Amino acid sequence: MLVDLNDNLASGRFGEYQPVPLGFGLLDKTIGGGLRAGELLLIGGAQGTGKTTMALQMARNVASSGQANVLYVCFEHEEQYLLNRLIALESALAHLPQKTGAIKIQDVRKEVMASWMAEGAGGAGLTANQKLRPSLDRIARYGQSPLPHARQPDRQHDRQSAQAHPAASQRFRATDGAGP
Repeated sequence: MLVDLNDNLASGRFGEYQPVPLGFGLLDKTIGGGLRAGELLLIGGAQGTGKTTMALQMARNVASSGQANVLYVCFEHEEQYLLNRLIALESALAHLPQKTGAIKIQDVRKEVMASWMAEGAGGAGLTANQKLRPSLDRIARYGQSPLPHARQPDRQHDRQSAQAHPAASQRFRATDGAGP
């Protein structure tokens, strides 16, 4: 492990040691700039205090920055509920700093149903819905434009490292699926 760390630092590959900001300045500062590879963030609190909204916004911030992939696990809400919240969140973000013009969470369901009704009548579905389309377009772009300092996997370097350090090659095969 120390040999790999030394090789990474010597070759300038220290991206996995750099934190990925969550988009909440004070929280990022408190936890050292954001999350690092392999870290887990658990959010706890009383019902109705905004845990789901905060976690969804963190996941959205990381995914839209393109710096990392996001796995969002929620035992309380179904996927459709979270998607509706995400659409409403994107709508609100597009209208900041104004507090008007954004679609509300309860209106997302109405718009989805209206799109479904229109589709049944030969409509084009959600993409034709003028109220939802800007949010859906923003969601579709998540991760498409990584920032210049975003971490990208370097498989060639990983293979060279596995060849130079045979003891580490077994770990490499298990995680990559390809030999050195």
